Amino acid sequence: MAETITAIQVASSAGLESAAPPADPEMTVKAYVDQVIAEGHLRDGVRLLAHVLPHREAIWWAWSCVRKGAAVPESAQKVGAAVEAWIADPSDANRRSAFAIAQEAGLDNAVSMIGSAIFFSGGSISVPNQPEVPPPPGTASKLIAGSILVAAVFVEPEKQDEKLQGFLKQGLEVGKRIKLWGDN
Repeated sequence: MAETITAIQVASSAGLESAAPPADPEMTVKAYVDQVIAEGHLRDGVRLLAHVLPHREAIWWAWSCVRKGAAVPESAQKVGAAVEAWIADPSDANRRSAFAIAQEAGLDNAVSMIGSAIFFSGGSISVPNQPEVPPPPGTASKLIAGSILVAAVFVEPEKQDEKLQGFLKQGLEVGKRIKLWGDN
């Protein structure tokens, strides 16, 4: 898949914390992500990747990171099953189910953030059989990034940077495998 957005567009929508926007308007998204990570802005690297990966792949990435980096609370076990069901079959029924189960479990954990991201990843956010209401742009990506950032500090927060580096490596590999970066 060819890049369809610019690095400047991604930087302006990702809610970056410390990384400077790209100085070169021709910079590719991949080059910008690599630069942000190389400069040590790991949290912003997560935010950028969450915004550029397609939602389904980003949600898979987040779920993988959460399983590696954070103990899934017992209250969120059902959310994890709903996340896996949606990844396998991203139907509207599974999307709505993931959100309902996440709300029931409480939205105070990384797994429920992913369940919420699923709901805001596409489709209408209105109740069924009512006029469609699209999700606010960027909401799913911000929840995806948030879940990964929480996973990095939930257990052994002193190893946050090490975990984020591993998470980013995996996210970049996802982008490579789906040919997000073109031939790179």
